[in-house]
Amino acid sequence: MKGTLVKILILVATVLMAGCRIGAAVFEGGDVISASGTRHCFEGSTCEFQVNDTNFTESFTAQPRSGYAFSRWRAGNGFLCANSTNPSCTVSNVGTEGNADVEALVASEQMFYLMPEFTCVIEDCPLRPDPNWRALDEAIV
Repeated sequence: MKGTLVKILILVATVLMAGCRIGAAVFEGGDVISASGTRHCFEGSTCEFQVNDTNFTESFTAQPRSGYAFSRWRAGNGFLCANSTNPSCTVSNVGTEGNADVEALVASEQMFYLMPEFTCVIEDCPLRPDPNWRALDEAIV
């Protein structure tokens, strides 16, 4: 009985963890702050957030650090808010319940991306937080 219960709990956890994902990559010059306070991604980090249902909504804001200004959201295949110069990016699938295409996408393991670009606005720009930032940047795009 105990072994069966453990297997059921593992199966439920696996099902709950399935879903498409949002990957955020922040290399230098700022952070990505979420309105909910639960999905922040800070300078020098890559972060991943699950989208498990058709009731997902989040507003992400690119917040520059001192000496930097937000330029735009990076564009590319699967990028959210691509080329937008608005530092706020809202991602929502609310109201799509019953839409077979959206539900299939949510059930998939597809990754979507958020990547802010910040520009140094001071004369002596600080060093990049990760000496491998260029390789990380190119690997994501």
